[in-house]
Amino acid sequence: MIHYLKIGGALAGLVAAVWLVGQLREKERLEGVEAQFQACERSVTDGGEPAISCPQALSDAVTRARRSLLCDAGLKAGDAYRVRAGCSEAVKRRDAQATASAAEAASLRAALDELKAGQAAAIARAAARAATAARKDEHAAQALARAPVDAAGRTRCDDDCLRALTGQ
Repeated sequence: MIHYLKIGGALAGLVAAVWLVGQLREKERLEGVEAQFQACERSVTDGGEPAISCPQALSDAVTRARRSLLCDAGLKAGDAYRVRAGCSEAVKRRDAQATASAAEAASLRAALDELKAGQAAAIARAAARAATAARKDEHAAQALARAPVDAAGRTRCDDDCLRALTGQ
């Protein structure tokens, strides 16, 4: 029976040793994962290159996020270079459309302002023509009122009357 206890003790010691070796290996593996994570975190927070120390999916996400921030900053500042460098094709297309629309709106505003100014001048000219025509009509009416009348009641317009009618 003692013999069995020695074998059992040896087996228990062997199992414990195997378990301890496994735990040490797991600890080393976890320390490596932690070191890799810390290196990845440093590269992301310090603006480094995450592709070197981070898993591919995380590296891709960081790259997309950085481009998005660059795109946003370019759109806010109106910086075409940053928009071209950081934005997707759809955003670039929308930005180009918005820029073209803004330019067209500015052009249309300028044309409208020019038309309004021209309209005001045309109204002033028309008012001056109307005043001149009204003055000529008034002078002509006065000239006809001063013209001699014949026995039949018709107005006879002589040379002086005609000159007064034409404003001379």
